[in-house]
Amino acid sequence: MTKKGLLDVDIKGLLNGLTITSSTASKEKIKQFEVLDDSMLVSDALETNTRQMKVSGNRSRTISDYVLHVEYFQSGTNVNHVADITADTVYKWLDSMNVSNQTKLTRLKCLKAFLSRCFDNGWIEIKFWKMINIKVDQKVKEGDAERELMYCSLYWT
Repeated sequence: MTKKGLLDVDIKGLLNGLTITSSTASKEKIKQFEVLDDSMLVSDALETNTRQMKVSGNRSRTISDYVLHVEYFQSGTNVNHVADITADTVYKWLDSMNVSNQTKLTRLKCLKAFLSRCFDNGWIEIKFWKMINIKVDQKVKEGDAERELMYCSLYWT
């Protein structure tokens, strides 16, 4: 025999309320996220990221290079919204440059930093830029001649 008391809970009513509320809330979140994606301009994202970098204590040279390369990317690809940046647009931008691979790598690193900050701020859903790489030839140092080694060993003994 059970008694009805103050602590009894009607589970059916509680679950129905949660289902309706959570589905409505999730639909609103999805719509809000879609609106943010469509409306976030690269220039607005750059301004926000620049402000965050200043507050974080980044050097002014780092910030100015960051702004320069992102604006160069935007003008070279005609991409206006952050959501429109894809791996394909990055590769086309890199291909359009008539510079050394080392310079391309420097510019790519800057763009990747911008995209990572956009990801951290929730403006980009996946890190598609992690797979984009540029190979740069490394200079191989020649070994010292045997005579120079003999001189050094005599000098230090």
